[in-house]
Amino acid sequence: MSGSGTAASGTGQTVAEAEAALENLARTGAEPPWRLAQRREALAAFTALPMPDPLRDEDWRRTRLDGLELHSRPVQALGVFAIEGLAEPARQAGAVACRLGEALTAQPELVRRHLGSALAPGAGKFVALAQALAQDGAFVWVPDGVELQAPLVVRDGIEGPEAGFGAFRHTVVVLGAQARAHLVVVQRSPADRRPGLVCSAVEVVLGPGAQLRYTQVQDLGPGVVRLECRRALVGRDAELAWTDCELGARLARAEVETVLGEPGGTVTTGGLSFGHRRQHLDVLQRVLHVARHTTSDLAHRIALRDRARSVFRGIVIMQKGCAGASSQQHAASVLLSPEARSDAIPSLFIDEDDVRAGHGATSGPVDERVLFYLMSRGIPRPLAERLVLEGFFAPVLARLANTPVYDELQHRIDQKIGA
Repeated sequence: MSGSGTAASGTGQTVAEAEAALENLARTGAEPPWRLAQRREALAAFTALPMPDPLRDEDWRRTRLDGLELHSRPVQALGVFAIEGLAEPARQAGAVACRLGEALTAQPELVRRHLGSALAPGAGKFVALAQALAQDGAFVWVPDGVELQAPLVVRDGIEGPEAGFGAFRHTVVVLGAQARAHLVVVQRSPADRRPGLVCSAVEVVLGPGAQLRYTQVQDLGPGVVRLECRRALVGRDAELAWTDCELGARLARAEVETVLGEPGGTVTTGGLSFGHRRQHLDVLQRVLHVARHTTSDLAHRIALRDRARSVFRGIVIMQKGCAGASSQQHAASVLLSPEARSDAIPSLFIDEDDVRAGHGATSGPVDERVLFYLMSRGIPRPLAERLVLEGFFAPVLARLANTPVYDELQHRIDQKIGA
C-alpha cells in the first residue's frame, strides 16, 4: 500500500478542484466538521504522497499508470448506488446497511467511531484520493450476535460524460462479536470506451468470532482505470472470505491487505481474473500473520485471451510471535493466446519457526489432451474450450451460489468466453 515516484499529469488541477468541492461541503453544512477534517487530512496526504513508480516500488513493478491524467477526470460522476437485502428482523436487531452519507446523518457517532479505523490516508496515494473525494460508499454495521440471513448486495452503477469521469468510493464494514454477514459489491459502467477513473477505499473490522464473506464483482467499461485498496482487521477466531471477480476495465488493480492480529483468525481468498483484448488486471493479496494459530489460504484463477495481461501477487508475512500459524497460496493461469501474459508471484516472508507455509503457481495453454478427449466425443473445439473454462472457474463461482448475482456473473463470463 505504498508508492514512490513522480506526480501524474494534472495533479495540481485535481487538488484545486477537490479543495473547491470541500469548501462547498463546508458552506452547505452537508457534513459535520470532523468529517470535513478527515477529508482535508486525506487530501493533504494525496498531495504529499508521490505517484507509484514501477522502477522503485516492487508492488507496482508490473503495472504502470502511464497516461493517467487526473485533471481530465472530474470529481463528479453520475449513476445509481443502491444497497439491497437488509431484512427487517436484522434492522430491528440494530443492523445498519446504507449509503455512507445516510449513515453520517442517521448514525453519526457510529460512523465517527469506525470511519478510518482500519485504513489511514497515508496507506497510499489513491487511498487518500478516495477518502478525500468519496461521493458515495456503503456503511455496514452488524451488532454482536446478529446473523444476516441473506446477502447484502451493493449495486454501484457508474456513469459519466463521454469526455471522462471520476468516481470515488469509501466503504466501511464492521461486524461485532459472533456476527455473520455476506456483502456482494457489483461495480459496472457503460460498455463503451469513455474514459474514467474509479478509485475506492474499503475498511473491514471483524470482532471476535465474526464471519464475513466479502465479494467484489468488477465489470467496468473498457475505457476505465480502476484502483481499489481494501484493508481488514480480523479479530480472535474470526473468519474472513474474500472473493474477487475481475472482468472489466482497461486497467484494474485491487490491493487487499488482511491483518490477522488476534489468535485463531482466518482469511481465505478465491478469485478470478478474465481478460481479453489489451486489458491489464492486477490483484495483490497481502496477509500479515501477527498472532498465534492464524490461518490464510490464498487462491486465484486467471484466464487470458488476445493481448491481455494479468498480475497476481500473494504476499504472506509471518511475524515473530505467530507460532502455530499456517498459510497456503496458489495461482493458476490459462492462456488462450500466445500473446497473452500472466505473472503470478507468490511470496513468503517468515520470521517464526513454528509455522507451516507453502505456495505455487501454474501457467499454460488449455490442456490439449483434455480438448482431444472432448472432441473425440463429438464436441466441437470452441465448445470444448468453453466447457474447460467453465470448469476452471467453477470453484470460484461456487462461492457465489445462492446469491442474487450468481446468474448474471455466469452470463457475463459466458459472454467473455464467446467473445
